Amino acid sequence: MPFHPQTVHFPIATLIVAGALYFYGWVKRSNAYTKAAFLLHIIGVGGLVLAVLSGRQANGEIVHTNNISSMIETHELIAYISTWLFSMLLIWQYLRQEKIKRIEEALFSILFIIFLGIMGYGSHIGGRMVYEEGAGVIPMKETLEKQAKVEQLNNQTQPQ
Repeated sequence: MPFHPQTVHFPIATLIVAGALYFYGWVKRSNAYTKAAFLLHIIGVGGLVLAVLSGRQANGEIVHTNNISSMIETHELIAYISTWLFSMLLIWQYLRQEKIKRIEEALFSILFIIFLGIMGYGSHIGGRMVYEEGAGVIPMKETLEKQAKVEQLNNQTQPQ
């Protein structure tokens, strides 16, 4: 059984809650919310790393049609970018948490929410791979293998 579907939802949920707490902490001027958000942020980034690693493993276990391959490329790129962006924000928060100014805290919260949107788009593509294309769905494996063979034959017979 693939490990990737079991690892992706936790960091998404954790980072969404962290973003809400960062924003709420900024609005209420409360360090308690910011510290809770920082802890969830750490856990979320760790979860993203695990999700990326398990995604690389899952990539080798699924049938690749043209659509699935194209979607995987985009999904994987967004996953790497999201992991990097949230890691950079984590470092920023770690270095500045005691000296952060109000405007900087606002910018941080806004960027965090934008990055959640980027991660959400990558998640959307992952969901489309599963629910629209059948990627990784065991009952779909035989059908997808046949489709991939037909696509491969079509690609070989088309003039370059």
